[in-house]
Amino acid sequence: MKQKHFLLTALFASALSLAGCSGLGANAYNNERSIASDMNSYNLNNITQTSDDGTFSAQVGNMEGMDTIWTYDAENETSTELSYDITLYSGKLKLTLISPDKKVTTLVELDSEKDAEYLSASAQDSSAGTSAYSASDTVSFSLEPGENRIKVVAGEDTRFDMNLSMPEGEFGELGF
Repeated sequence: MKQKHFLLTALFASALSLAGCSGLGANAYNNERSIASDMNSYNLNNITQTSDDGTFSAQVGNMEGMDTIWTYDAENETSTELSYDITLYSGKLKLTLISPDKKVTTLVELDSEKDAEYLSASAQDSSAGTSAYSASDTVSFSLEPGENRIKVVAGEDTRFDMNLSMPEGEFGELGF
């Protein structure tokens, strides 16, 4: 009887786990309502990252889904700039600003298939035998009074390196 109860519990927990993940991950990429939510959902593997004094760096072996990487509680409307240097090896990736009223603004978006001709091709990635594409720039935008957030949103099988810097707010870490 105990063994039957244990098996049923394990089966139920597995089913809940699978049901809880459906609709998350890569499926959130184009879902502004999910992106605007306070929830983060992701699959993340092989990551090395640092966050210090207005800068964030990460080398990500594989990510799907979304995670909040930066927050700032603005007292007044203010302008700021995000400087970025992103190398995309596979998949698609965007950085989105979520304002206090849950409005989603895409700050940067890269897609290894669609944007390959527009991004500067870097040297062959010897570990995977694929081309890598880099984009570096600074984007200016306004922050509204209240909590502003930036999320990293990744499509299926996205692999990238990222360096970000901003004068305001606080960078966190992917996966924490």
